[in-house]
Amino acid sequence: METAQEYYSLGYSHEKSDPEKAIEYYEKATQINPEYVDAYLNWGNVLLDQGQEEEAKEKYEKCLELDPNYKLAYHNLGLVHRASEPQKAIDYYKKVIALDPMYAAAYQSLGSLYDKIDLEKAIHYYEKAIEIDPNNVGYYNDLGNTLLDMNRYDEAIENYLQCIYLDNTYKFAYCNLGYVYERKKEYKTAITYYHKAIDLDSNYVDAYNGLGNVYLAQERYDDAEKMYKKCIALDAGFRHAQYNIGLLYTRIDKIALAVEHYQKALDIDPNYIDVYSGWGGILLKQEKYEEARSKYEKCLEIDPTNKLAYSSLGISYQSEDPNKSISYYEKVLEIDKHNVSAYNNIYHSITSLKDYKDSLKRFHDIVEQYDAVEGYWALGNLYQYFLHDFNQSYECYKKGLSKGEVQDGYLDLSNLYDSRGNLKASIAVLEEALQKKDQHIYILHNKAHYLFKMGEYEKSRKLWADVLIHYENEFEQDINFKLDAHNYLYYGNIYFEFFGDIEKAEKVFLEGIAKDEKNIGLLYALNLIYAEKDKREINVELSNYWKRNANVKAAEKIMDKPYSFANDYFKLAELYALEGENEKGHKAISEYLSYGEPSAKGFNLQGQLFLAQEEYLKAIRSFKKALKLDEHNFVLSNNLGNAYLRNKEYTAARVEFNKVLRRDPNNVDALIGLSELNLNGPEEELNEKVLSETDKYLSDAIQIGKSGKGSKQLNLYQNRNSETKEKKYKDLKLSDLYYSRGYIKTKQYEKHKLEINNSYLKDSLQCFKKSLDSNPDNIKAKIAIEEINTFIKSKRDTNINERSRALLVCSMAFVLFAFCQYYFYFLPKSTSSYALDEKGITYLTEAFSLKEKGVSGIKSITGVPFNDKTTLVTEIQKIVAKDQKVDMIKVLEKMDFKMLDSGTSNSVLSAGYYALISFGSILFMIAGLYLRKLLKIKVGVIELEKNKPSEISDMSLSGIEK
Repeated sequence: METAQEYYSLGYSHEKSDPEKAIEYYEKATQINPEYVDAYLNWGNVLLDQGQEEEAKEKYEKCLELDPNYKLAYHNLGLVHRASEPQKAIDYYKKVIALDPMYAAAYQSLGSLYDKIDLEKAIHYYEKAIEIDPNNVGYYNDLGNTLLDMNRYDEAIENYLQCIYLDNTYKFAYCNLGYVYERKKEYKTAITYYHKAIDLDSNYVDAYNGLGNVYLAQERYDDAEKMYKKCIALDAGFRHAQYNIGLLYTRIDKIALAVEHYQKALDIDPNYIDVYSGWGGILLKQEKYEEARSKYEKCLEIDPTNKLAYSSLGISYQSEDPNKSISYYEKVLEIDKHNVSAYNNIYHSITSLKDYKDSLKRFHDIVEQYDAVEGYWALGNLYQYFLHDFNQSYECYKKGLSKGEVQDGYLDLSNLYDSRGNLKASIAVLEEALQKKDQHIYILHNKAHYLFKMGEYEKSRKLWADVLIHYENEFEQDINFKLDAHNYLYYGNIYFEFFGDIEKAEKVFLEGIAKDEKNIGLLYALNLIYAEKDKREINVELSNYWKRNANVKAAEKIMDKPYSFANDYFKLAELYALEGENEKGHKAISEYLSYGEPSAKGFNLQGQLFLAQEEYLKAIRSFKKALKLDEHNFVLSNNLGNAYLRNKEYTAARVEFNKVLRRDPNNVDALIGLSELNLNGPEEELNEKVLSETDKYLSDAIQIGKSGKGSKQLNLYQNRNSETKEKKYKDLKLSDLYYSRGYIKTKQYEKHKLEINNSYLKDSLQCFKKSLDSNPDNIKAKIAIEEINTFIKSKRDTNINERSRALLVCSMAFVLFAFCQYYFYFLPKSTSSYALDEKGITYLTEAFSLKEKGVSGIKSITGVPFNDKTTLVTEIQKIVAKDQKVDMIKVLEKMDFKMLDSGTSNSVLSAGYYALISFGSILFMIAGLYLRKLLKIKVGVIELEKNKPSEISDMSLSGIEK
C-alpha cells in the first residue's frame, strides 16, 4: 500500500498529462493524511486549472483551516477571486505580504491585478518583485508589458532586453520586442525580433501571429494570410489567429471568409468580444443595423463597460434617430469622461439635426457635468464649424485649455483665428504646436494652407512638398491613418490643386473610396478630376462621363436617408454644381444652409449656382453674404468682382479686384479679373491707355502665374507624355490669357494704324500661336492666326503699290535736290570776276570811234560780270566788230583790264533760287516717306472674338477641419 507522500508524488507527476488522475491521487493522499496541507493546495491548483473555481476555493480554505498562516493558500485564493472579486484578491495578496514581506510572487500577482485598474500601481509592485528577485526574467517581462500598455516604449524595450540578458533563450522577450516595435511602426525591426522568437521555437504561434499583424499593417496581405494560416495549422484553437485572419478578409473585402473565421473564433471562445465587434462592423457597413446591434449588445453582455460597443450602437442609430445615438454616446462618457470620440460623435449627431436647440442644451449639460477638456473642446468645435459662433467657440476653448490639452487642439484653435480673419495668429498657434510635438501631419498641412491664404505662395508650395512626404510616411507607418478615407482626400488634393498631378490625385482618391465608398467628399474630388480630364486631355476618354454619372448616383443613394450630416449636403451640392445640375444643386445647398448657422462656403457655392443660371443679382447678394462671414477671403472678393463684371457693374467690379491686389499684389485671379473688366467694358472706352493697362495686367498674370509665385500656377499640368513626348493636357487658362493678350495687341495695332507700329501685329500673332500651343483645340486662336496671316498678305500687296509711289516721289525730289546742290556748289566759278565800267566805255568809244549803235551795245554789257577776260573780250569784239573793220585783237590788247576786275563771286544759280529749290525738294522727299499717313490710307479692321469672363473659383479644398 502506497503512503500519502507516494500518492502526492503521483498526483504531481500527472498534473500536466492527466489532470483527472492527478486529482484522484491527491484525494487518496488526503484520505491517508487528512492534514496533508500541500496535497490540498495542489489539488486546488489542478481544479483551478480545470476552471472549477468553487471547488478549488474549498481546497485552499481547507489549507488555511489546517494552517492559518499558509501563504500559498492565501496567494492562490487571490487567483480564484481576481476575475470576479478583484478587491478580495488584492486583500489576499496583501495578506501574503504581511506574512512574508519578501515573497516576490505576491508582489508580481498584485502587479498583474493592478494591470487592469491602475497601471502606476502595477509598475510599483513589479519593481518591488524585481527588487526582491532581480534574476527573475518573468518579472522584467511583466513590467515591460505594463510599460508598453502605457506607451512608454523605450522603458518597455529596456526591460525586455534585460530579460534576454538574463536568458537569451527567453522567447517571450523576443516576441514582445517584436510587438513593441510593431506599435512604434518600426516594422523591419519588429519582423527581425519575431523571427528570432520563431528561431527559438518554430511552433511559437504568438510570434507567427505577430508577423501576420505586421504584414497586415504593411498591406502585405498574402504574407499576412500565410502567417495566420501557419498559426491555425499549429493550433486550430488559437482564437487570435482566427480573429485576425477574419480581420484580414474584412480588409480585402472577402466578407464571407471573414464571417467564417469570426465564427470559428467564437466556437473557440464564445465570449471573444473583439470578434463580435469586428462582425458588427461588417454589418454596419452593409447597413444591416439590427443584426449589427445584436453583435454589439452581445459585447455588452460580456463586458457592460465596453465603450466601443456603446459607441457603435450610437453609430447604428445615427441615420434613424440621432437623439438615440447621443444617449449611447452618453453611456460611453459614464464609463470614461475623457473619451474624445464620444464627445465628437455627439457633436456630429447634432450636425444632422435641423432642430438642434434642445440637443445643444443637452450637450452643454453633458460637458458641464463631466467638466473635461475633451468635452469643452468638442463643444467649441460645434460652435466653430457648425454654428459659426466664433466668440462662443473661443469661450469653450478657453475653458478647455484651463483643464489641459487635447489632441488636435492647436488645429482647431488656429482654424478659429482664421475664421476671425487673423491668419498670423493662426500660424503662430501652429508654430507653437510644432515646437511641442513632432512634425504632426495635420499641423503642417494647415500651416501650408494658411501661408497660401496670406499670399505667401512660394513658402506655401515649398511646405506642401514637405507635407506630401509626411503623408507618405504616415500611410506607410500608421495603419489607422491609412484606413481613414479623409486622409486620402487631403493627400490627393495637394497633388491636384498645387502640383497638377492629375493621375496621382486620381489614384489617391480611388484608394480612399476603397476605404470608404460612402465618402461624398471623395466622390466629388473624383468628379473634379474627371471634369478636368474632359477639359484638358487632348484625347478625351469617353468613360469619364459614365464615371461622373455613376458617382452622382452613388452620392444620391448615400443621402437617401432620414438624417444626414450637414456637410454631406454641401458636398452633394458641389457635385451637382460641377455636373451642371443647378436646380438640384440649389436644393442641396438650401438644405445645407438650413442646418446650424450660415457659412461663407455655403453662400459662395450658392453664388456659383446663380452665376451658372445667369442670375447675376442673386449671385452678387450671395457673394456679399459670404464676404460678411469671411471678409478677408481673396477668393470670395474675386468671385464678387466677377459677378459684378458679368452684370456689367464695371466700377463695382474694379473696386473688388483692386481691393484684392492692394492686399495681395501676386493674386493672379485679380489681375485676370481687371484685364477681363477692360476687355468686356464699353468698346469706346478701349483707348490706347486702357489697352496698354490691360496688356500689363495680362503680362503680369502670365509671368506670375508661370513662375509659381502667385495665387494660381498656370503651367501646372504636365504637358507631355513622358514616353511618347506627345502633348497630353491643355493649359486652358494660359491659352485664354495668351489669346486675350493677342486680342489686345491687335487692338493696339488698329488704334495706331501706322507702319511704325507693325510690331503690335507681330506680337499679336506670337500670342495667338502661344495660345494655340497651350490648347491645340482653341478654335478662336486658330481663326485669329488665319485672320492675321490673311490680313498681312493682303496688306503686303497693298504696300508694294503704295511704297512704289512713295519711292517715285522721293526719288524725283531727291534728283532735283541733287542738281540744285551741284549747280550751286560744284560748277566752276572764280574768286575774281570781270566787267566793263564807265572808263572802259569811254576808252572803247574813242579808240574805235563807235557810233550810237556801238556805244549802246557796249553799255548793255556794262556791269555784267564775266568769269574770265577772254569771255569779256569776245563779247566786246562782237559789238565793236559790227561798226569797225579793224584788228580788234591788237586794239583790245592795249586796253587796261585792271579796271575790269570786280572782285565779286559768280555762280550759275542765284542764292534765292537755290534756297527755294532745295527746301521744296526736301519737303517732297518727306511727303514721299509719309505718303500713306498724310493721305490717311487706313488698314482694314481685323475681326476677332473676345474671351468670355473667367470661371468662378471654388474656395480651397486644402484646409483641414477636425
